[in-house]
Amino acid sequence: MNLKSRSSKDQKRFNITFRENEKEIELYNWVKLQGEVGGVSNYIKRILLAEKERSEGK
Repeated sequence: MNLKSRSSKDQKRFNITFRENEKEIELYNWVKLQGEVGGVSNYIKRILLAEKERSEGK
């Protein structure tokens, strides 16, 4: 029997590691705070989409 749910979809993932230095800890805490409402992943995706559109001149 296939234990994988038929409704589940494959996901592509990135892992982000923040090092134990002042700048990266500050960045981690800021992202965590910004993602309190919609989630950290959603917040990061919105930032990346805005940067992609900016870099493509849209």
